Amino acid sequence: SALPAAGAQKARPVAAEAWVELYDAGCESAVRAGRFLREQLAPGDRISGPGVILEAQTTTVVPVGFVATVSELGYLVLDRQEGQP
Repeated sequence: SALPAAGAQKARPVAAEAWVELYDAGCESAVRAGRFLREQLAPGDRISGPGVILEAQTTTVVPVGFVATVSELGYLVLDRQEGQP
């Protein structure tokens, strides 16, 4: 069965809990990225890159030009923003 579309729920922008500097290969430079804790995200939450989502077992990087949305099932879905290379 197919996963529900990331936009199926009402997307809510989320504020970063802190800021970090990281290298973004797409920009070929260091960028200031929001830091988010995975356990604090809920379905419909939306993070515009650059950002990093931290969890106990992994870290998800949201590059410049991408948006991460938490699906109704709790998955992180990354989509390229329109007009981005």
